[in-house]
Amino acid sequence: MRLCVAWLLLPLVSGCASYPTGNSPQAVCRRDALDDPAVKQITIAQMNSGSMSGKAKFDYRQAVHDAYNKCLRQHGVEFRGGVEPVRPAY
Repeated sequence: MRLCVAWLLLPLVSGCASYPTGNSPQAVCRRDALDDPAVKQITIAQMNSGSMSGKAKFDYRQAVHDAYNKCLRQHGVEFRGGVEPVRPAY
């Protein structure tokens, strides 16, 4: 019986954590970053190829990061600086 309840609750719990929630600029920008055209283009290209190489993973993470920072700037949020991530030599 407990196993059945766990299986029934699993989609509810996993659905709640799939997208950042809230109306803060950070949450809005996280959602917008995942909907960015560059991020979607990389996702579709990798779905067509069937696997994601190390370079493709890096490009995806970088595209999400760039889209997130661009959105934060558009919302007038200051974000901390840092160093550019090391680009792997592929």
